[in-house]
Amino acid sequence: MKRLFLSICRLFGLFHLAKHLTASRPRILCYHGISLEDEHLFRPGLFMQPSTFAQRIQLIKKWGYQVISLDELSGMHQSKQYGVHQAAITIDDGWAGIEQFMVAELAKHAMPSTLYLSSYYAEKQVPVFNVAVAYLMWSQGGSIELAGDSYLYQLTHKRQLTTQDISSREAELSFEQRQTILQELAQICCVDIQQWQHAGRFRYLDIAALKRLQENLCKIELHTHRHTFPQDDRTTAELEVERNRQWIHEHLGESTHHFCYPSGEYVPAQFDWLQSLNIATATTTHNEIVSPEDHPLELPRIMDSNAVSSLEFEAELTGFMTLLRKLR
Repeated sequence: MKRLFLSICRLFGLFHLAKHLTASRPRILCYHGISLEDEHLFRPGLFMQPSTFAQRIQLIKKWGYQVISLDELSGMHQSKQYGVHQAAITIDDGWAGIEQFMVAELAKHAMPSTLYLSSYYAEKQVPVFNVAVAYLMWSQGGSIELAGDSYLYQLTHKRQLTTQDISSREAELSFEQRQTILQELAQICCVDIQQWQHAGRFRYLDIAALKRLQENLCKIELHTHRHTFPQDDRTTAELEVERNRQWIHEHLGESTHHFCYPSGEYVPAQFDWLQSLNIATATTTHNEIVSPEDHPLELPRIMDSNAVSSLEFEAELTGFMTLLRKLR
């Protein structure tokens, strides 16, 4: 029903009208990872098919939006002097597949982008534990049977293991324990972790790849070191940003001034923390286009994913959904 409604609205020119009415409000588009095999079936909100992303670039061009850097958008937002029909492209986390299928596609069209990098997994170069575990369990229908001599059985004392059984213990596990668990799960699921490593599945870009991104108009910015920004612990939160910043500067030579809240979780009290760290902008997961009234540390983005249809993307990009939400 929603898509039928949007199709009719587009047919009657309401998308074009919305584009005109919101012309001076910039868009910040948000992406995450690229699906290298079946990851888009596992988590369509996190992993996008390469063909879908390529279609999005064509739609941005079709609707006449100029892709600008986040630095440019930040300067405009500070002065409240915007251009027209402009958009910035941001990518969260640092998944390996974005180099070939996302940043390379953007570079072909001379479109700049920003990668908000969590540096811990870029440094460790192992599969991201919680996502890799969830994928392996998903591939087995959500649960697996453990043998009596299994490390996971000794840890959980459960024969029938679910994702929740592991995720509930994640915080207390050491790096070595996580790797042991991942190796055991991979063996049970008949998965070759080394092949994953070679293909870039569920791991982050390494330093060499990140440098290649920089050569392709991609600026590396802040997403905390371990993808966490606690709301009740200022010292830990600031340390996460500082470690992230130091790692990026040491290995990539970047001066970082833009931030993305991990998982979109924040409270306004954290604005002071970020200001003390000389952060110019921070982006959220609020699905909206930018308004002059938006706080620079609370900028909304258009949240794109494999779960979003091309029609829905056009409705957000042109500002039609913004106007519709305002009417509601």
